[in-house]
Amino acid sequence: MVRIYSSPKSSGPIFLLLDELDTLEDLHRFHVIKVDESMIEYIYASCFRVSIPCNHHLPIASGVEIAQVNGLASRTKDDFPKLSKLFLRAAKTFIHRTQPVSCAEVCYRSNPN
Repeated sequence: MVRIYSSPKSSGPIFLLLDELDTLEDLHRFHVIKVDESMIEYIYASCFRVSIPCNHHLPIASGVEIAQVNGLASRTKDDFPKLSKLFLRAAKTFIHRTQPVSCAEVCYRSNPN
């Protein structure tokens, strides 16, 4: 969630930037939930929640978690649930073994595109 505090003079450009951010998130199917020096969390394709623990913005690969999103966000039925679980385990193992050096590298490796 993005919180905005602005004066009436600057509200126009801020809303344009928010619209642009929403468009980019929809285009890339990448919705940022939390970014700070200790954690980065995002939802990919409304199906997967990726949590990357960090130490001063450097990822801790052994703590990366990738999980399926349950509830309203996952509107489609999974036709192959066992295969999906296998892919999730494989993605976690891959991230943990490769020891990425940046959060961008974790995001790139955890997304199938």
